[in-house]
Amino acid sequence: MNSHLGRFLVHADELLQECRSFGTSLRSSLEGELEKMHDTVAHGLDAAAQRTAEHAATRLGTALDTALGDRLAVLRRELDELGRQAQQAQQAQQALRAQGAQGIGAGRADAGRSVESTPLPGLPVKGTAVAPPASARTPWPLGLTVLLASANLMLAALLVLAVLLVLDRGRRRGW
Repeated sequence: MNSHLGRFLVHADELLQECRSFGTSLRSSLEGELEKMHDTVAHGLDAAAQRTAEHAATRLGTALDTALGDRLAVLRRELDELGRQAQQAQQAQQALRAQGAQGIGAGRADAGRSVESTPLPGLPVKGTAVAPPASARTPWPLGLTVLLASANLMLAALLVLAVLLVLDRGRRRGW
């Protein structure tokens, strides 16, 4: 009976050894498959984060282009108005000079009058305050406008960087 019990115990030890080796091989196989799945999921999340960042950058760029385009159109209109006013002032100055030259050349009695004292219609007399027309007044000085536009661009760049940092941290943490 001892020999029979001894053989039974040896056979049980062999079965336990087989079970251990099967468990070890199964564990290594499952860990390999799990690592492959982890790499696949991480790659998919990275690609999704990249697409999301590109989409956000595109939408942000479009919004910036729209906002800056609108402001540039306003600035262009203001510059056109200022150019028109400068041209009118130049024409008035040329007319004033021409009137003074005609008075001196024709020998008129008032030819000795200075050109500055000859008022033209629509122009103020010397020494009076001149207020710019309402259309020439701008709510923001040009320097402030440039400063605000620069600040908006910097804010947009910081927003994009913040989104990219959050996506990068999420990728590192395995989100």
